Amino acid sequence: MARLTNIAVTLTCIVALAVVTGCGRRGSPVTPSQAAVDQAKADKRPAPARPTPNSQNPEKKFILDGLLK
Repeated sequence: MARLTNIAVTLTCIVALAVVTGCGRRGSPVTPSQAAVDQAKADKRPAPARPTPNSQNPEKKFILDGLLK
């Protein structure tokens, strides 16, 4: 009976640790263009030009875009 309790406590601790680890969020997501600007500032060089949609590169909406705004 003690062994069964030991296994139950161990499994409960493992599940609790997995839940606590998976629930956190480090910070707000950064768009790739903002990451490039931040990196340019860190490297002390001019920021790259922001890409603009055109006929060869149209702006396409993606289902997860709402997470970045």
